[in-house]
Amino acid sequence: QSTWGTICSRSCEIGVKRRSRTILKPAKFGGACGETAQTEKCYAGPCPGAKCEQVVCDPAAFCANGHCVCPQCQPATFSEVCGLKDNKTVTYESDCFMRRDACISKKIIKKIKNTKCSDPTEANPSKCMVVNKVTKVKYGSCITMNALAVNKCDGGCGKNPKICCRASQHSYVRVQFSCENGTRKYFPVPTIARCELNLRPKQPRLK
Repeated sequence: QSTWGTICSRSCEIGVKRRSRTILKPAKFGGACGETAQTEKCYAGPCPGAKCEQVVCDPAAFCANGHCVCPQCQPATFSEVCGLKDNKTVTYESDCFMRRDACISKKIIKKIKNTKCSDPTEANPSKCMVVNKVTKVKYGSCITMNALAVNKCDGGCGKNPKICCRASQHSYVRVQFSCENGTRKYFPVPTIARCELNLRPKQPRLK
């Protein structure tokens, strides 16, 4: 199958992009190979002088007749994509459905690959460990006088390490900060002490 064309049929506003695939072997036992061509709406930006020229929409939405709207998607049979939403992988029927979910939920969804998501148990976990990261830390209008080792987590699940290698333990140290008003204050600074593989999405803390 081919990827979606990068050129929209229109130079501005809403157009169409197309793709197709070739059947290599006929279906057996009375089966069907499914459609061989698909179209998807695309948005090429506002036309000069149009109502949408002064309208700014969220990244996943587009402007139509002066209003921000979410994509309307057509069912697709060979367009599955894998997205990362709320630190959890989700398989979408197509790019359009992933963008529509991002638009409706008002959340950032990052596409990981142009196929369905793998089962987390098949993600081939690799070593998850603490690695050194040294940087200055800001707290409001104050900043540490020296760079600190705050560390970070590295490693995780196959080609997508950031999905499941997360900090599981922090330690805190009181550090002197220099503030813009000339004063010096002490604040606790967290440093990552331990990382672990966690295939489950993050759960909100109870207050």
